[in-house]
Amino acid sequence: LRQIIVDKQIKTASMTEWQDNLPASQIVLKEGELLEFNIKVKNSGDQELKNIQITDKLPDYWHFIFGPAQPNENREINWQIEKLAAGEEKTFRLRGQIKGLESVKTEGTFCLMNKVRAEAETGEADEDQASFCLLRLKKTPPTGSSNLIWGSLVLGLIALTGIGLRKFGRGEIWA
Repeated sequence: LRQIIVDKQIKTASMTEWQDNLPASQIVLKEGELLEFNIKVKNSGDQELKNIQITDKLPDYWHFIFGPAQPNENREINWQIEKLAAGEEKTFRLRGQIKGLESVKTEGTFCLMNKVRAEAETGEADEDQASFCLLRLKKTPPTGSSNLIWGSLVLGLIALTGIGLRKFGRGEIWA
């Protein structure tokens, strides 16, 4: 019997345990956060499997840092396991960073799914997916004490300039 099982798990840099999915009720990722995927490919049959093609379609807003291969122009990572003995399992890790959320038109939370597929040359195949949620924050104009200080300084200079012009207009001489 030939059989292949693929298992995809996910975790953030702050997590210690791998999860199958990261629901919005558990964690929501923001711009710049790291997100890793762990992919296990196992031959659960009793015969050797050969030339197992692994394809992982990368999710939007997840930018590749490292993994078993480089992504292609379709945002897919493809690699191959030459052979996998009966009962043998191989694990691969992909790391990326959440980027590009500023291009999302609406603010709020939205969830994405990431899928991996493993297929042996003899046709045995399996796929798994992991989901996670992102938070697009509304951009607000900069505020704070530094803007208040600069604004006060500019208003003060305008007021002083106005006083000087009035005195000059009345013929007063500054000593």
